[in-house]
Amino acid sequence: RASAPEEGSRSRFSPADLGMLLVALTWGANYTLIKVALDVLDPLIFNAVRMLLAMATIWVAARLLHTDLRVDRGDIWKLTLLGLLGNTGYQMFFIHGIDRTTASKTSVMLATSPVMVTVLASLLGIEKVGRWAWLGIAGCVAGIYFLVTGRGEQVAFGAAHLTGDVLVLCGVFMWALFTLGSKVFIRRYSPMTVTFHTMLLGSWPLVLFALPRVATQAWEPVGWQAMGAAVVSGVLAIGVSYIIWNYGVKHLGASRTAVYV
Repeated sequence: RASAPEEGSRSRFSPADLGMLLVALTWGANYTLIKVALDVLDPLIFNAVRMLLAMATIWVAARLLHTDLRVDRGDIWKLTLLGLLGNTGYQMFFIHGIDRTTASKTSVMLATSPVMVTVLASLLGIEKVGRWAWLGIAGCVAGIYFLVTGRGEQVAFGAAHLTGDVLVLCGVFMWALFTLGSKVFIRRYSPMTVTFHTMLLGSWPLVLFALPRVATQAWEPVGWQAMGAAVVSGVLAIGVSYIIWNYGVKHLGASRTAVYV
């Protein structure tokens, strides 16, 4: 079991901050990798493959680090609900959203995550938000506004990608709820334990949804690039990054962690 977490965020740069910088780098590359894979692979199949790889990665990491993955029975249904938010809900909205819009616009919309997390944390009384954080939110919103109202075709919003844009934003809301909900359990269990159970309990619908698509998928065009993207996305962008994300929530707080998006 994990020790009691440190309350609030630290003012100085810490190992958790370094980990979150690595997550930001990984997720930044992940958008392009996913677009490459979705050119030839069904979104549901791609999602199922990378979630299975992510669970295997976390299980192996837990074994190597001798992490206790046990949780109280009374917490299983709560972790299931959290997993359905952060894995089933977020991943379904995200993968269908990015399939219908551009990678650049997806990254911009996910940049609203710290705004949503911080506002919800403040409204729900989960974290105290200071004036510098609100100033940061204002800067984030202003930056996004200038991006989407500029002349860049890859990030400007319009009718062509409206469905994909809305789906991604719904995914951002799911991720914000998942991030805040994780705080409760990270106080009691290790970040790896919370990551493993929320993924295990929340990913099975993704696999079930993908099974009927296996028979209709055209496998001839699926080359090493698409499968390589699935491996990197599953192992690094989900498996490793989710562990680091929950570690960040534990040591930095939800709002500061979300800023790294």
